[in-house]
Amino acid sequence: MERKSHHRSVADLERKAEPAPPAAGASVSEVMKYRLATAAGKQKYKLRQQTVEPVFGIIKSVMGFRWFLLRDWRK
Repeated sequence: MERKSHHRSVADLERKAEPAPPAAGASVSEVMKYRLATAAGKQKYKLRQQTVEPVFGIIKSVMGFRWFLLRDWRK
């Protein structure tokens, strides 16, 4: 939701208290910022860093979907 540096600072490593929940009429982006700031939200969002692309690449190469012949396809 916000830009962060790739490098962690000492402030990032310190334990912080859970943020206060947003107000009842908060916008969707404010609710999402709150979810990502909580410990459970950080843990859940960290799962997105896992790489799944090699699995699909291997499957595609085994099935032969890596090589498409585009020359003379109208003949």
